[in-house]
Amino acid sequence: MAKKLLVVDDDPMGLRLLKDIATVAGHRVITAINGRQAVERAWQHIPDLILMDVMMPELDGYAALAELKSDEKTRDIPVVILTASDCGIEKNMAYKLGAADFIIKPLNVKHLISRISYHLTR
Repeated sequence: MAKKLLVVDDDPMGLRLLKDIATVAGHRVITAINGRQAVERAWQHIPDLILMDVMMPELDGYAALAELKSDEKTRDIPVVILTASDCGIEKNMAYKLGAADFIIKPLNVKHLISRISYHLTR
């Protein structure tokens, strides 16, 4: 059964790539172009999983993650943080805020699909 994924990235090419990967993997996809829109769409659609970039305007991925995890309606949605930064401090911050996973860009498609599947079946 197709799951509902929210993919969030302010870069149009990155957003398209994430959407295509999730769609090919058999999922329904909702998109957002910044953290503020991600929080609003998560509230509207209650996705099964969120794939979210970190560096975005209006509300970055960490602030959006904190908002999602502080709200009863969205706190149990697994959020996978995607970033080009391989900094241990950022990884620790993501997990401290409640991220389910932390994946470094550039993305390995097979690895991403595997992580999506893992978090959707937990």
